[in-house]
Amino acid sequence: MRKIQNVIRKSTLTRIILLLAALVPGLWSASAQEPGQVEAVLRFDQAQRDTVADAPAALPVLADTTSRVACKLNRRRVPFSDAYDAVTLWNVRRVKVKRRCMRLSDSTGREQVRLLKFLTERNRRKAVAPHLVGNVAGYTWTGGEATDRRTGRRRYEPVRMNTYSLRVDYDSLRRRVGYVQVSWEPEGIWRGLPKDAVYLLDGKFVPGAVLRFIEGLTLRRLDVWNPADGVEAAARASALLDSLKGVVPPSAAARRAVVVGETYPERVPLVLLDGHFTTVDAWLAMCQANAFSTSAEVPMYYYYILPAEAVRLYGPRGRYGAVYIDLAE
Repeated sequence: MRKIQNVIRKSTLTRIILLLAALVPGLWSASAQEPGQVEAVLRFDQAQRDTVADAPAALPVLADTTSRVACKLNRRRVPFSDAYDAVTLWNVRRVKVKRRCMRLSDSTGREQVRLLKFLTERNRRKAVAPHLVGNVAGYTWTGGEATDRRTGRRRYEPVRMNTYSLRVDYDSLRRRVGYVQVSWEPEGIWRGLPKDAVYLLDGKFVPGAVLRFIEGLTLRRLDVWNPADGVEAAARASALLDSLKGVVPPSAAARRAVVVGETYPERVPLVLLDGHFTTVDAWLAMCQANAFSTSAEVPMYYYYILPAEAVRLYGPRGRYGAVYIDLAE
C-alpha cells in the first residue's frame, strides 16, 4: 500500500515539473517581445472647446433655477410661497443658504435640496418701510402705458409727478382740524407740478419713471423745489439746475421745478444687466442715456425681483432683492 502511495506522489510531482518547464519558454518569449504600439484616433465629432474668460468680472451670473428648495422662516418650515410674500426689503435681517438632505412634501424619500433660511424682524413697527422724509407730505403720479378709449391703441406718456402737497401745509391743516389723510383733497393743500420738471436721484438726472420705480423700494427722502412756491424754492431749484448744465436737456422755460430723491445706502438691491452683476450707478447712467425709452435704438426694460426669489436665484447676496435689466423683445 505504501509503495502505491509513493508511486502516485512521484507521478504528481513529475507532472507539475513538466508543466512549469512548458510555461517558462512562453513567459521568456512574452517578456522578450517589444511593447505594443498605442494607436491614437482623433475624433473630431467628439471634440470639445474650452475657453478661459479674460476677466472674472465678465463671467455671467448663473442663476440656480434647477435645484429644489425648502424654506424656513424664523426657524419654522414654510412653503416657498409663504416666504415669498412674508420677506420684504425692510423686514429681512439675516439670510442663509445651506445644502441639506430633506424630505419634500411632493416626494416619497429624502433628496438633496437647498435650504433657504430667512430671519425677519418680528417687531411690526420696525418691519415696515421707514417714513419718507423731506418737504413733501403727499404726491400723485401720472403717465405710463395706457389704452386709448376711442382708438383702442396702446400709447405711452412719460411718467411724471402730477400733484404734490407740502409738509408745512399738511401740518398746518392738521393743527387746525386734527387728523387729516393725505388722500383727502381740500382746496389749497395740493399743488400742480409743471410737466417740464427735472427729476434727480442721488444727485443724478433720471426720468420720472425711475424715481417712481425707486419710490416704492429704497427712497428715503423726497423734496420738491418749485419756483412757484416762493423765493427759497426758486433759489434751491436754480442752484440744482446750475450744477446740472450739460446733463439736463434744454427747455424753453427759464424756471423749472426740481424733484430730488435720496435712497438708503445700506439697503441696496442687486443690479443685473443681461445676467451680469453691475452697479446702481451704471443703471442710473443708462437712465441718463435714455436707454429705457420706447424710442431707444435698443429698447430695454427693468423690473424688481423680491428678496425671497432673489435669494433663490443668486444666493444670500440677494437679501434686498434685485433689479434686473434686460433687452426688450
